[in-house]
Amino acid sequence: MIQLKEHNLKELLKKIAEQLGGKLMRSGNTYIFKVDNEKAKGCITGHVLSPGLDALIYDITFFKETKFDIDETFMNPIYFLFFLEGQIIHQFKNGKQSHLLEAYNNIILHSPKDKRNFTTVAPGVHIKMSDIHVLKKQIKKNQRGSLYYLTEALKQMFADFNTDKIYDYKGLLSGQTANYLKLLIENDKKGVVGKLFVEASILNILSSQIGGYEAYQKDNPTIDSISKKELSKILYICDFIVDNLSEKISIDKLTKLSGLSPVKLQAGFKYLYKQSVYEYIRDVRLETAMNLISNTNLTLSEITYLIGLSSRSYFTRIFKERYNILPKDFKKLKDTSLS
Repeated sequence: MIQLKEHNLKELLKKIAEQLGGKLMRSGNTYIFKVDNEKAKGCITGHVLSPGLDALIYDITFFKETKFDIDETFMNPIYFLFFLEGQIIHQFKNGKQSHLLEAYNNIILHSPKDKRNFTTVAPGVHIKMSDIHVLKKQIKKNQRGSLYYLTEALKQMFADFNTDKIYDYKGLLSGQTANYLKLLIENDKKGVVGKLFVEASILNILSSQIGGYEAYQKDNPTIDSISKKELSKILYICDFIVDNLSEKISIDKLTKLSGLSPVKLQAGFKYLYKQSVYEYIRDVRLETAMNLISNTNLTLSEITYLIGLSSRSYFTRIFKERYNILPKDFKKLKDTSLS
């Protein structure tokens, strides 16, 4: 049993590192715990975004059944949990029953300070999840910066929660949240760009979870007829598109790979990304092109080929429509900044 009764995210990760072994590192307001031993393998990254807002990003496998006893005396946050992979069992102290928390659920938990949270992770389960902590008293003071637009929504949520009672909400989310978390886990950006990317991703996840909660309050659920199994297939197709961008990608090919009908495939992309399959492919091509121009010395003709387009003029047109600059002019700006 790992007992956690820490004042802040740094101390919490330090305690986990003491119990599991591994190494805890710091980079600015980010704390990275890495472990590779007989107890666990993977990473837990902690981000301190602003007063009252922290996030833990898990990408880790525990090799033995691992239990956490979380004392709420000091932090006592509202927890916003979202799983991309894996599952845990959660129970409040003296609670009548435990709950299975699993992928694609919008999970919001809160308990009084005198209660404890118990979680159990089964051995061999790969956990990919976000755990956003919102500290009520501190977040109310945060009226500036990137959290400003979420403050009013959070205040309403705090009003809904009775601080003397247990609150647990388990709803369903748009799968777009899965994409935010997937990008966040795979993020390798550094410096200011990396910091802004992390902040934007976490705020998008939080915004999505608040939106799901608000829809639930209005009796307007956000989920439709797309099953979890079908969502997994859509995410597999997304990975395939990114990995095979230089090839000709057709609806027929994607339906054969996924086993989904063309209608279900399009419905899945509309549900996840609010766009058609071809719109998604176009956006991935443009984002890849932007990255290649920014980070390589490839010519525009080579980049056009690598992103799967045969027409340089078409590439120029859609790039200009998206970024409001011609690719050749963007490349000149990049080359000038490096010289």
